[in-house]
Amino acid sequence: MTRYDRLQQIDELTRSDHHFISDQDDCYFLGEYTARRDWSFSPTNSAIKNFKILPTAPSKRQHWKKKAIIAFAGALNRIIGKAGCEDWTFVPVPSSKLPEHPDYDSRLLVTLFKAFKLFDPDIRQIVKQNGNRVSQHVDVNTVRSPDNFDYYIDETLSEPAPERITIFDDMITSGASYIAMKRILSSRFPNAEIRGLFLSRCVHEADIGFLDFD
Repeated sequence: MTRYDRLQQIDELTRSDHHFISDQDDCYFLGEYTARRDWSFSPTNSAIKNFKILPTAPSKRQHWKKKAIIAFAGALNRIIGKAGCEDWTFVPVPSSKLPEHPDYDSRLLVTLFKAFKLFDPDIRQIVKQNGNRVSQHVDVNTVRSPDNFDYYIDETLSEPAPERITIFDDMITSGASYIAMKRILSSRFPNAEIRGLFLSRCVHEADIGFLDFD
């Protein structure tokens, strides 16, 4: 797996790749995932494919998922560090499945705790989801909008009110789930500064339509 040494910002040169993202959104990523290419196309494609292996996949594949989690956690630890992690409240995007479902995946939460285990991070699953939904990397033909996500605030985790929130996800494509998260968080915490942090951003080669993995 490639070594990530810095966060890159989604800016005026790359923002048009992400349909729902505007210049009002402060978003960062580690690497680029190329749509409709397999794991061998790039180190980031390989890492993200492994990171998204389902919990119900054969045990021999779980080895690769664990390696991807460890590698991404190491990158976040190295790049963000103690000061960066303790200044923000990290809120992972909910799994597409509820905790009682066999394919409930806690990979985002696990990655954050591994990344910052030596520090004093504020990692909270403040945003939860009503019901199960089909994961977008399984149903690639459905393009979602922010209105398609049925999120709610878990009030038991809302105090103390966060002042700076990092929405954390493994990939940004259209930005639909990020905007859905941002809307509900900014409504509940109107004074909070909000940014997005992604392990990858999805890019598309010429003449290929976008796939939304949010």
